[in-house]
Amino acid sequence: MVTASRLLTEPTPQWLTAAPLWEPYAAIEQRHRVRQPALLRFTADTFMDDFITVVTTSPARLGEWSVTPETWRRPAPVPSLPNQTNGLGQPSAAAVLSGATADPELAGERLKLYMPAHQRYYLVTANLVCRLPGLPDKRLDFSQNERVSFVLRRLMQAVGEDQIREHAFVQGRWQVVEAGDEQRLVSGEAQQPLFPITYPEFKGRARRLFAGLVPVSGREAYLTAGRQIEPAASAGSEANPEARLAQLQTVLAIDVLEPWRAINQLWAREDAALVSSWTEIGSDTTERGRLATTANKSRDKLQTASWYGLLDLASFLQDYLPDVWSRIESNPTGSVPNGTPGRALIEALQDASFKPETGTDINNLDIQRNKLRGRNETSGATTLAQALSQLEADRTDLELATAGYVQDEPGWPATKFLLCGQRVKALVDDLADLVAEALAAAPPDPAQRIPLTPLAQEISASIDETDYANNLFVIRCVFERPNCPPSVRPAIVSEPTESFEMASYFDPDAPARPIRIPLPVDTSPAGLRKFAKNTMFVLSDTLACQVEAARQITLGDLVLSVLPWPFHQDLPDPGVAGCEDGQGTFGMLCTLSIPIITICALILLIIIVFVLDIIFKWVPYLIFCLPLPGLKAKGSSS
Repeated sequence: MVTASRLLTEPTPQWLTAAPLWEPYAAIEQRHRVRQPALLRFTADTFMDDFITVVTTSPARLGEWSVTPETWRRPAPVPSLPNQTNGLGQPSAAAVLSGATADPELAGERLKLYMPAHQRYYLVTANLVCRLPGLPDKRLDFSQNERVSFVLRRLMQAVGEDQIREHAFVQGRWQVVEAGDEQRLVSGEAQQPLFPITYPEFKGRARRLFAGLVPVSGREAYLTAGRQIEPAASAGSEANPEARLAQLQTVLAIDVLEPWRAINQLWAREDAALVSSWTEIGSDTTERGRLATTANKSRDKLQTASWYGLLDLASFLQDYLPDVWSRIESNPTGSVPNGTPGRALIEALQDASFKPETGTDINNLDIQRNKLRGRNETSGATTLAQALSQLEADRTDLELATAGYVQDEPGWPATKFLLCGQRVKALVDDLADLVAEALAAAPPDPAQRIPLTPLAQEISASIDETDYANNLFVIRCVFERPNCPPSVRPAIVSEPTESFEMASYFDPDAPARPIRIPLPVDTSPAGLRKFAKNTMFVLSDTLACQVEAARQITLGDLVLSVLPWPFHQDLPDPGVAGCEDGQGTFGMLCTLSIPIITICALILLIIIVFVLDIIFKWVPYLIFCLPLPGLKAKGSSS
């Protein structure tokens, strides 16, 4: 502990901007900025060496590296290092700090910091001094664990409030800083390191400057972090049951509900195309045969997707609602007693029976849909609960399948159950609520692990609480004395830097780092054969068969497959001997050299750019847009 006598005699420290900037600020009559830490900009990967060189040899010039607004079209001047010369007159530090060198076209623009990928590096610098004549440096007492750091604060305006307030980054969330407490360190606030550098001042006097790298690369983590409404929970607290239930609902939506909706949407599109094609065909027997073949293939794909969708639902019930799954598996048609957890869910699964329905009267097709497909669709499970119970026995066969389903082929489940029809949407919407009710009545074991899912609900809730149009940040430097009680000697927090925003990786204003992709000079067979084949691709037996099958498809087949009737032709059956039964096939290890990959990538890039140019050149003639009032990319100038 620090002695009482020392507490009474030790002068109070304070943060000021970098000492080499004090005189330039005085020269331009902006003494108030002396209390703000300074942001410096460097434009080379050797930024740390450059910073040390400037500070140790010409500290009076440090202000020339002060950050100013810039874009790649209007870059800010780059000062020359003390040991370099570019033959041009260098603006003084006072001129840079006063804004005299700033581009007038960027006047009024927000200060934007770019990423290291854009070849821009930013340092926050400040001096920790004592309130004594001459403002001497405060020496850190490492025996008392004194330390310095800086914190990143975000400026946000909460919904319903009329002022922008600072938010501290606490345990991955933005926590509001109460008014008047901006110069206090928030408990648990994330801190970034500062490093010291000693440089000579006048008459050989040494000063110590603190600097830290601004974490612009963490932009996405900072912008996507939600706003913390409640105080941060302790690290040892138990998981929130409501959050676990919300996470399980997200797992259900990703694994089960959204695939079901996709299957139903695909069926609706193919149903409309089938009805339209049948009407256009008329009585042409040949074309009817082709249409029946196409319908059968479509039905096979939907049935395959339905089987795996049912498996995913069965897996979810097994893992998180074992009591519900046990009753469905043992007695899918039996009545459910009152008071049984998940009773509403079980009854909904017992009542649900799906069959594809057409939204159009197709009696003029001469035969109904099932007859058109030439199949007897009356067999199989009649309810969703029965389908789940019967399909579990075929789980192993489905997991080991390597080829697509074909009617009457062995190795596939005998149960037929399509997740298609007009009733699917209603059940999918109800299923989420029924599962949530069952999970609330019989929650899974708290120790059970749950898959990692996007925090969509938390982000949505945070967006509701915050106006994210204010993506501005400031930095404050911090000096702590952990051995002193906070009530006696609280942390010393500096004034904020000027506010800034962080540029994204694909920001249109960002400077572009030069990228060089060398290509082989000698592309003759004799020249290319010199390169070592040191790049390998491992292909499994299933993937190897599919690659071999794709080789049989010609460009003409691809073109005909996307043309409308009567020019449309399905892709040829890509059956390869051994692919379906797994016999006579081997995995492959393909090797080639890096230059070959580079050439292929260049050719593909040229093709893709050419195709996109053709597509987007005609977009204005193909798209009709309606005005949407209130949707603006920029705020008003007022």
